[in-house]
Amino acid sequence: MFDWRQIDTVLLDMDGTLLDLHFDNHFWLEHVPRRFAETHGLPVGEARAALLARYQDIQGTLNWYCVDHWSRELELDIALLKEEVDHLIRVHPHVTEFLDLLGDAGKRRVLVTNAHQKSLELKMRRTRLRDRLDHVVCAHDLGAPKEDQVFWHRLQQQEPFDPRRTLFVDDSLAVLRSAQRYGIEGLLAIRLPDRHQAAREIDDAAIRVVKTAERQTLLSDAVEAAQRSLELANTRYREGYADFNRVLDAQRALFSQAEGELVNQGNQISAVIALYKSLGGGWLETPVEQLIPQPVRDDMQRRSDWGELLSSPLPSEPGDAIPEQESEKATDE
Repeated sequence: MFDWRQIDTVLLDMDGTLLDLHFDNHFWLEHVPRRFAETHGLPVGEARAALLARYQDIQGTLNWYCVDHWSRELELDIALLKEEVDHLIRVHPHVTEFLDLLGDAGKRRVLVTNAHQKSLELKMRRTRLRDRLDHVVCAHDLGAPKEDQVFWHRLQQQEPFDPRRTLFVDDSLAVLRSAQRYGIEGLLAIRLPDRHQAAREIDDAAIRVVKTAERQTLLSDAVEAAQRSLELANTRYREGYADFNRVLDAQRALFSQAEGELVNQGNQISAVIALYKSLGGGWLETPVEQLIPQPVRDDMQRRSDWGELLSSPLPSEPGDAIPEQESEKATDE
């Protein structure tokens, strides 16, 4: 994992990392659309669709996280609306113990967040985490979001740290890649920023596994029945009791049932994978040599002129060290 002896500073995101992202997801995807619909006389579904489009237009910019910006744009008191549902603000399990252990170990604990100052103040007041942090840095005070390299340069001026001896924890891969480009070597991605959403994903995936398994049993029985019908049609045709059209019809029916069974098998595998991922499972990276065994590679080389495609290494991306699944964050990070 990490050699803690080589880490002096721990930079910590707030929403989705220290705090459960459920509050933000509920606020921006449910509460704000409902209040916006009431204010403008719109159906909630229509209001939500309109807001999602506006969110996406400025995603990743400082305004995306800005309470004042959205108050002006939506003609709503966003700060006041947050207080209406602030009971949903929750600290992730074991966060307080983790922060205390970092403090006891002499590590500097720095909160770095894109959240607006008003959101930050509300959450610090509600969770009382500020006493467990050595410093709190708001991107709005620095004039740039964590996705921007400007943020890291300005953070370095305000909170000097050695990127080689720093661990940064966040639930946004875009932000983690930005930190990686700056040179921070210790990077940790949060897999389940919204515990409520994770629970729903587990339930949905488990239901899909059960339903596809039940359907597989029915489809297997249907395939067996279609095979018996085809055998009967062939027998009747050979004995002169039916024409060949009956055989063709039986073959088509068998093909249709077998195709449905095959499609459901694929759906069942996808459901199992989704369940595995929702439970926090990951995948081991497999070397190219194991994906394409050497005998197969040799045979491919003989049959076709692949040039250097079989021997050239795969291109690497700057963010390869970071897990591939994106964590969609709500507007207020």
